[in-house]
Amino acid sequence: MTGNVPIVLQVAVSDLYNKTINSKSELSEFCCLINGSVKPPGGDPLRDFTTAVFLGAKVSWEGKAVEKSELCIEDAALVPPENYRVNIDSIAFQLVSGENNFFEGDPIVLFDPGNSGKITNQQMKSSGLAVGSIYTYTINFRIIKGNEEKLFFIDPKLELPPR
Repeated sequence: MTGNVPIVLQVAVSDLYNKTINSKSELSEFCCLINGSVKPPGGDPLRDFTTAVFLGAKVSWEGKAVEKSELCIEDAALVPPENYRVNIDSIAFQLVSGENNFFEGDPIVLFDPGNSGKITNQQMKSSGLAVGSIYTYTINFRIIKGNEEKLFFIDPKLELPPR
């Protein structure tokens, strides 16, 4: 995708907040990413979630608190559960041997943590990245319930498709 690529992280907040998570694979039951696809088909819905982004495109992430019954419904009129919020705290590239950061600027970018739940306009490099490559990154997010919070992270991917 060119221009601004929005990625939405939906979280079944009340269910996840009250669950003890023993492995990242369990998060797939409570979280869903919108704007991309799972590659390979049948792979892990979070770890193998891949969004196509062209060189130089800007990527934005937004966290949305949902009920479990609304999870993965892209255009539904989502009503957030009372007293819960999702905040995306940071996006960080995962360095693989010989790779450089695939985002312009610092590898971890914070925008208004604790308030907006969004990170906007993180720009992919416009050169120096291999077209056809898939890059793993980390979304660090928290569920906020009143004055309490729990931290989580997932590791989806960005793919640089040929034009």
